[in-house]
Amino acid sequence: MKINVVYTDGSGNGYYGYQIGEEEPVIYHAPGKITNNQAEFEALVCLLRDVENDSELLIFSDSMLLVNGFNQSWSLRNVKLKQLRDEALRLVDEKHLRVKVGWVPRKKNVFGNYLDKYKGYQ
Repeated sequence: MKINVVYTDGSGNGYYGYQIGEEEPVIYHAPGKITNNQAEFEALVCLLRDVENDSELLIFSDSMLLVNGFNQSWSLRNVKLKQLRDEALRLVDEKHLRVKVGWVPRKKNVFGNYLDKYKGYQ
């Protein structure tokens, strides 16, 4: 099975999303207020909702909180982030996904760099 390399990112201005390999980036915008950390977790949840069942994903994020929160290396104190993490874990289980989430420096986050230049972002 092919391993899909994915980059995710989120911003406190409500934009978040992901890019799978060389595919077109997928961008979402949350109505209302959203924190940067919530946007990071929303990006992960949207990705997991959008991918096909039985996919194998190697996901990179520049958010240490997302990486360590999802991998359950760190406990999450924020209720909303816990809910989003639990939703992500539920999707992994329900859709029989094989997922690894790792950290990447900001300047190497392919989607993060794209999101920074996205016209709707400003």
